[in-house]
Amino acid sequence: MTLALRARPCRWAALVLAGAAAAAEPGPQDADPQGSADKPASARANGPASTLANKLRLTRQQLQHSPAAQRIGQAQHAEAQARLAQARTLYEQAEREAEAGRYVEGLQKVDAALRLFMQAAVMVPDAAQLAVQEARRNAELRESLRTFALLHRNWSNRLAAINAPVPDLGADIARLDAMARKADGLMADGQVHEAHVLLNSAQLLVVSTLKQMLMSETVVYDQKFDTPADEYQHELAMNLGLEALIPLALEQVKVTREAAELAQRFVQQSRALRSTAQSQQGSGDYAAALKSIQESSAQLQQSLRVAGVAVPQSPETTR
Repeated sequence: MTLALRARPCRWAALVLAGAAAAAEPGPQDADPQGSADKPASARANGPASTLANKLRLTRQQLQHSPAAQRIGQAQHAEAQARLAQARTLYEQAEREAEAGRYVEGLQKVDAALRLFMQAAVMVPDAAQLAVQEARRNAELRESLRTFALLHRNWSNRLAAINAPVPDLGADIARLDAMARKADGLMADGQVHEAHVLLNSAQLLVVSTLKQMLMSETVVYDQKFDTPADEYQHELAMNLGLEALIPLALEQVKVTREAAELAQRFVQQSRALRSTAQSQQGSGDYAAALKSIQESSAQLQQSLRVAGVAVPQSPETTR
């Protein structure tokens, strides 16, 4: 969940850079100051000297007169201002390379200056862009709260059905409901930023509540069952509940892309083991099915740990 938002500014910067590069490409009327007279006009216009001259003009305009440069200069954002300063230094170096006729080196420096400038601009978005980003993120956070509410209801019903102890999370759930209603009101009134702050606070509470739910899953291991089939169904229900928690945990804790990929590999291994358990259960081999489904749950617990949610190891996997 988190990854996506961080990735979006990078994609936006890439698109802007692509457009900037296209704008910097010379038109057929431009001449190469170092080109020979006998070169065709198209060759002179598209030579490195002409390309560099156009990119220098574009970059100078961006660094000196663009709204983004003004925002960065006025913002209290040290990293963005440092990148803007680096971009200006590289631009000056590119100009010197152009004067010396080192067009390839100049192009490398001016391209690097543009990249740094775009990175700095993304760090200090304008108000309209920031509002769009926050509105999109608000929708994602609000949907995750709805998912969590459904998950908590199903989880509570499942534990109650097997007479397992259910931790008292009523106060946290009531607080989350109140925060969700208030956020809805703020968004309806157009107070996007205020809703964003509130929903981020709700997200932290979800993580805390989620950990308590997971810890409670380990309290039911002395449960007595009338038949092996009943015990298998209990283990299967707990397994499916753990898997349902993983997407929410990954979204709320905001793990790295590498950690998310590792967590998903554990989920795939768990599903394979669960499929094996289902086949064993179908053939009546409940002892083997129980072992497979418990191993499947152990993989899901590993996935949750990767997601940053502490889950004790199930004793069932070692008994």
